[in-house]
Amino acid sequence: MMKFDPFRTAAWLASTALLLCACAPPRSPAQVTVRNATAEDIVELTIDVSKQHLAARNVPPGGAATFKYSIGVESDYHVVAKFVSGQTLDRSVGYVDAGLNSQDSLTVYAGHIDFQPQP
Repeated sequence: MMKFDPFRTAAWLASTALLLCACAPPRSPAQVTVRNATAEDIVELTIDVSKQHLAARNVPPGGAATFKYSIGVESDYHVVAKFVSGQTLDRSVGYVDAGLNSQDSLTVYAGHIDFQPQP
């Protein structure tokens, strides 16, 4: 039967904690700009990306909203645009990864949303 060794247990716990921290996903700063290319106001704009919820109100035609967030996990942009007419556009677009993105652009049209990654 093995004896309990508190030093060996402490060393094991410390090395396990270090390994877990080293494997945690990076949190890279990022930015996305959403442009309204429709003829009507977007009264509510939401984006879910990398386990974060971003929101803006009253984006006029030709206007834009810029959001800062942190990339923690691979994700796409889940965008919901609610227009003054009552119509809603709900799409998932693009791809976000800490090693690839830091600045992206989305353009909202009447029937679709375009994703433009920025270098």
